[in-house]
Amino acid sequence: MNNSKEMKELVDEAYAAVGGLPSNELKLEGFKIILKTLLSQGNQAIKSPEGGTGSNSIDGPYTTDWQKSIAMRLDISVEDVNKIFHMDKDSGLRLVLNPKLLPSAQASATKDIAILLSAGRQAAEIDKDNSTSFEVIRKECEYYGALNKSNFTANLGGLKPKFLIEGKGKSQAIRVSTQGFLIAAETAKKYLESGK
Repeated sequence: MNNSKEMKELVDEAYAAVGGLPSNELKLEGFKIILKTLLSQGNQAIKSPEGGTGSNSIDGPYTTDWQKSIAMRLDISVEDVNKIFHMDKDSGLRLVLNPKLLPSAQASATKDIAILLSAGRQAAEIDKDNSTSFEVIRKECEYYGALNKSNFTANLGGLKPKFLIEGKGKSQAIRVSTQGFLIAAETAKKYLESGK
């Protein structure tokens, strides 16, 4: 970080990203996550020279393998990957969405979170056996206030057949098919467009 102006820009960007979160506790947690990412990657990782949505801006001086993998699989830029995903050292890949952009219906919000999270984690090869556990998705839905405990499994079941549901009970997981990745790319672009 070269000067206080750059630092202020990063702080402002992190603050703006969490403005729509429902509670101060979530805002503080989200702010820490986003600011840490921005500081660790530097300003260049967020502002690639080509910018915008599309696969033509994959590389940058601070781009990591997981960012490149997601960018290529979802046909978006690394800059756009950073607007949707964050790598947390404890939890792995997380979403960084403005909660105001999520559908108001919990079932739809749950599906969008599951689509983005499972596609991102599998594109980045984070999940063992290339499938994302319901438990990981459940925690992310809870974080965004989109968890309907009684209908959670049924909501995820509604993603079939483009997303394969494997296992039973607590060991259930989602495997993203080729068609599922196309849906994930469309979903990512929908959030990127609504966030402008």
